[in-house]
Amino acid sequence: MKHKIILLLTILTGLVFGKTDSLTSIKTLTEIEGLYAHKLRTCEMLSMTESLLYCSVRLKVKFPDHNFDQISREVKWLAKNGHSPEIRYKANLVMISFQQPRKFSKLNASNVTDGPDFWSSLVASI
Repeated sequence: MKHKIILLLTILTGLVFGKTDSLTSIKTLTEIEGLYAHKLRTCEMLSMTESLLYCSVRLKVKFPDHNFDQISREVKWLAKNGHSPEIRYKANLVMISFQQPRKFSKLNASNVTDGPDFWSSLVASI
């Protein structure tokens, strides 16, 4: 089951950050948002939750005009109830980026690396 979830999220992430022509419909973004929101609430793996938070920021930066209410609600929940202090901290960073997505537009640039450098860049943008 864990491998299926990882595969699904990998495919979705590739769709979102790879070729975005197919993501122009609100229905598709809403479907992706629903999957991310569900996994943010139900995932118990620390690394998977962190990856979902990372992808949520990248999603909001890529589509700043889309209102990701479901993801926002789950990120707020994680900020209070996350499994670890690290997840709660990162969820708070994600909440800030959702409130002011245009301020974080440089995170969409190719020069921002993934992983720990991404979170450092996010903090520097605040």
